[in-house]
Amino acid sequence: MHQIKIFSGLCNPDLAKKIAKHFGEELGNIQINRFLSQELHVKVAEDICGKDVYVIQSCCSSDDLLELLIMIDTCRNALAWRVTAVIPYLTYMRQHTQFQYGDPLTAKMLPRLLKAAGADHVMTMDLNCSSVVDQTHISMENISAEPAMVQWIKQNILEWKDKGIILSTDDVGGERGHQELCPCDPWYLLTLQRNTP
Repeated sequence: MHQIKIFSGLCNPDLAKKIAKHFGEELGNIQINRFLSQELHVKVAEDICGKDVYVIQSCCSSDDLLELLIMIDTCRNALAWRVTAVIPYLTYMRQHTQFQYGDPLTAKMLPRLLKAAGADHVMTMDLNCSSVVDQTHISMENISAEPAMVQWIKQNILEWKDKGIILSTDDVGGERGHQELCPCDPWYLLTLQRNTP
C-alpha cells in the first residue's frame, strides 16, 4: 500500500486541513508563490516519490484552475505514484450545452486538461451537469452533498415542510432539490434561467 500525501492549493486551505485531519493526516509541504510577472511557481518541498497524492483545490476562478493544473503537474514530475485531484467546486461546469452556434463546451474540456496535467483520478462535488463525468477519458467521480444537506435541514429547521423555498440557478438544480426534500409536497421553486454569460 502506498503512503498517502495530501496537499492544498491556496483557494481553501482550511477545508483541506479539515479533510486531512478527518483521515488522520497532515497537509504536505507545498510552496505556491508568484513571480513579479504574476506567474505561479509551485514547489513540492518534500519527497513524494511513489506516494499516493491528493491535491485539494476548489476552482472558483481561472486562476484557481491554473494553480491546480500546475500543482498536479508538479506532483507528477516529482514521481508521485498516483495523483488525485479533489475539487469541491469546479468552475465552468455550467458550460456543458451550446445555446448558440460557436458557444464553447468548456465543461467537457476541463477533464481533458486535468488528464493532460497528470491527474489519474478526479473527485468533484455536486457538478451542475453530472453527465460530464460519463463522457470523460479520465477516472472521475462526482460526490453529492444532497443527502447530508437534506438530513441537516430536516433535523434543524422545524418548519421546513410548511415554509420551504428552493432557490436554484437553473431548472436542473431546482428539480433536484425538490425531489430530495419533498417529492410529493408543493414547494415554492424559484429558478434563474441563464442562456448567456
